[in-house]
Amino acid sequence: MYIKDEADRKRIRDAYEFAEEKHRNQLRKSGEPYIHHLIEVAYIIAGLHGGPNTLIGGLLHDVVEDTDVTVDFIRSRWGDDVALLVDSVTKIQRLKLSKRQDDSDFVYEDHRKIFLGMAKDIRVIIIKLADRLHNLRTLEYLSVDRQQAIAKESLQVFVPIAHRLGMYNIKSEMEDICLKYLEPAVFNEIMQSLNNKTKNRKKSLMDLKKRIADILYEHKIPFRLESRVKSIYSIYKKMYLKHHNFDEIYDLMAIRVITKTELNCYEILGLIHATL
Repeated sequence: MYIKDEADRKRIRDAYEFAEEKHRNQLRKSGEPYIHHLIEVAYIIAGLHGGPNTLIGGLLHDVVEDTDVTVDFIRSRWGDDVALLVDSVTKIQRLKLSKRQDDSDFVYEDHRKIFLGMAKDIRVIIIKLADRLHNLRTLEYLSVDRQQAIAKESLQVFVPIAHRLGMYNIKSEMEDICLKYLEPAVFNEIMQSLNNKTKNRKKSLMDLKKRIADILYEHKIPFRLESRVKSIYSIYKKMYLKHHNFDEIYDLMAIRVITKTELNCYEILGLIHATL
């Protein structure tokens, strides 16, 4: 774990044990113990390298809303900082924005403003984004009406915030899940086309990354390789908003080479053109 300080690790363990105790008799719609949701939220935050208090806030973010624990108790045990995070997330959750009936663009803009206004500390936004992402991952256990309401709100409110903060992996996963529930036929069509076209391309992509890495190691050029398969929602936007056919989308897969200097960039470009 990236958090090395033993005192911080102990505080995180204490928060987990406390949350597990307080939520012990609660189940999610999936039938899983509620603590599973809190673990997943903390795991998402850890993937963003959130600090100890943010992780603790993630583990405790529902304890005031769903149990008899008070913010004052959180403050006495984990300090003012954690209490502020938990209190802020609790106040946002009590708004129940996704249960409001009006779903116009103006209302969603208001929701974004309300959320950002109440979440003055960016760590509150991170906790809430992690909470929403895991809730989206488990939408299958809700009614169709709730699935669509939460997906629509997520697309209009939380995705733009994730984009603004540069949390592109979270943004992309949210978009794909939202499309799955809002336009399932379109989602499945794109998935099928993508699977058919990329079935053998993933191996080709891995082979190409290895060849590039071998060349750059040989020439002792510093580098880092990243690759991606285009997200389903990005393909959807090109097909249905920009009116492209699937076969006209040429960037389904991509490799990015990251290096230290501009000169390195030109060296790498020359080597790739000369060798591959």
